[in-house]
Amino acid sequence: MIPPEIEQIFDAPTRKLFNEVKHDYSISFESWDKNFWEVETKENNSIIFYDVNDINAGSLAHELLHLKLKQFDFLSMSHFFSINQGDEFWGDVWNKNLCDHVGNCMAHTKIYPEYIKMGYSAKSFVRNADKPQATVSGIKHIYLK
Repeated sequence: MIPPEIEQIFDAPTRKLFNEVKHDYSISFESWDKNFWEVETKENNSIIFYDVNDINAGSLAHELLHLKLKQFDFLSMSHFFSINQGDEFWGDVWNKNLCDHVGNCMAHTKIYPEYIKMGYSAKSFVRNADKPQATVSGIKHIYLK
């Protein structure tokens, strides 16, 4: 079931995209008190977590585009994380957070053009693009090992 606050933000392009991806995924929605949206998928069950303080069609479209990309078995970084997990050096470098971030960036290069074609603003595509993903001390720790 689609919550009423989500139902009311559907516009024509987002409704069309939702109808496309729901053929392959069971999609549910859950609100949370975080300042971003996210989609999690296990098998064909997807949950779109949405920011209760910022409910908008652009964020919904963004997460639906991630699902659309999954329909094509787009390469993720989970395999990269797995092969480096036990390695003393590379396991620290390619940790889960970094692999997830790189995978998300790779996905963004694919979904961004479609997001713009749908009529959404480039500024609303990613809010935390300037958030640091590594620290100097973290890099020095790896280098000094």
